[in-house]
Amino acid sequence: MLIGVVLLALPAASASASTTAIPPKQWAANFCGSIVTWITVVQKRTSDFNTAIATWKASPGKKISAIRGVVVTYVRDTTVSTDLMVSKVKRAGPPAVANGAKTQAQVNAALAQVSAVFHQALVKAKALPKSNATLFITKTAALSQQIGTGLGKIGDAFTAIGNTASPALDSAAHVTPACNKLG
Repeated sequence: MLIGVVLLALPAASASASTTAIPPKQWAANFCGSIVTWITVVQKRTSDFNTAIATWKASPGKKISAIRGVVVTYVRDTTVSTDLMVSKVKRAGPPAVANGAKTQAQVNAALAQVSAVFHQALVKAKALPKSNATLFITKTAALSQQIGTGLGKIGDAFTAIGNTASPALDSAAHVTPACNKLG
């Protein structure tokens, strides 16, 4: 099954980054809010995708062309959602704290890695076999694994924030509802 996993990715080059620093609370709300919205959208799409896969598996005369379209649409839509999230984070600019520009640069770099994984997955999804069921299932499983690896890279964005720790940014995150939703 392609994606029983939840979450992410995006092209960081698509949005122009702001160099104007913004208050820590505003930055935390933008960053965490963007991630929470993205996770919610991806989880919903993943649930819908998993339902479609289960329905396909249970149906007689499984047509690869039908489920292949579902896979491509899922990866494409998830990539677009990731791009939007990354763009929003990038456009906000750095937090107005010590090492704020460094924090933003590291966050942008981590999100760019996630984006790259999804864009590569989209290329592979579009190249999935159209008639060989065995090969389709094998390639879809590999694609799922690739996306799972990409989703794991979202943690790098949080690590980047921790590596350039700022008491002001940490305090802002603790009082920002969206950040609290992330754990």
